[in-house]
Amino acid sequence: MSEEEVVLVRRVYKFADSTAITLPAFWLRQVEAFSGRRLEYVLVRASRGRLIVEPVFDEELIKKLYYRKKEASVSA
Repeated sequence: MSEEEVVLVRRVYKFADSTAITLPAFWLRQVEAFSGRRLEYVLVRASRGRLIVEPVFDEELIKKLYYRKKEASVSA
């Protein structure tokens, strides 16, 4: 994984390089309880061999990253 991707949560997600993540239910509940909002997307980044997962609630950022990813997959 080389670019930031917006990933749907509550599923196992496999990247092109066969890296897979599963988001723990307790983490999802804590984020939703703290924010008072339902978590639909997370931002996943690769950094120094680690996957960094951050909750995303900004609709504009989600659209921007989602459509950028969609356009990249269409052109590939």
